[in-house]
Amino acid sequence: MNSSNPVFRNSALGRGGIASSQNDLENLYNSPSATNVQMRRLTMDDVVMRTGLLFAILVASAAVAWILNLSSGFMMIGLFVGLGLALYNSFARKVNPITVMAYAVAEGIFLGVTSHVYNTVYQGVVAQAILVTAVTFFSILVLYTSKKVRVTPKMYRVAMISLFTYFGIGIVSWIFSLTGFGHGYGFYGVRGLSLLLATFGVALAAFFILLDFDQAQKAIDAGAMENEAWRIGFGLMVTIIWLYLQVLQLLSSLRDR
Repeated sequence: MNSSNPVFRNSALGRGGIASSQNDLENLYNSPSATNVQMRRLTMDDVVMRTGLLFAILVASAAVAWILNLSSGFMMIGLFVGLGLALYNSFARKVNPITVMAYAVAEGIFLGVTSHVYNTVYQGVVAQAILVTAVTFFSILVLYTSKKVRVTPKMYRVAMISLFTYFGIGIVSWIFSLTGFGHGYGFYGVRGLSLLLATFGVALAAFFILLDFDQAQKAIDAGAMENEAWRIGFGLMVTIIWLYLQVLQLLSSLRDR
């Protein structure tokens, strides 16, 4: 099955599923030039360690940006550099740990400045957003590992439909904000659409975290290479950053109301 997350589409699992990944392994093991490092299969410990390292880099760079109170110019640099690295890492056939860690640094700077701006306007909202994001992440992790929620092929199709719906609402909200249409109409105006978009975004990002967990487990079951842990960590980081930003937007919208 192909992944709904573009980060995983260019991995061994995303390109051809479990069968192709196992064939790649067999070819690698039969190769006379294969080394012990190349032959090492992906484990959950690899995923946890790489993901933890990436988030440590993200938090450290965000903390530096916050403490130094960097300007909005640094925020834009972090945003566009992060976007460029995200596209590169998503579509590269071979994952590169250096560019993945560079993405964590860029996004950390962007999040640090953005969070500082939000916290200046809405005192304490950042701490609330971090708490909600952490609780959501670990709740989904518990649900998945306890097998109380099982990912099915239908859920992947629902995820893609929901994602397009989310973008549709976002485009409508953006058009309303540019034209001024909808101001003063309460819930049905621009603020109402923004609140709806943020709420939908939080739910959708949480749903995609569940799908990311499932893709990570599929990669492990398929016998993917150890290096794929960087791709999985990167994919989780992208989704969790999205979740945090949506929670931040939702909480600030609720305060406005």
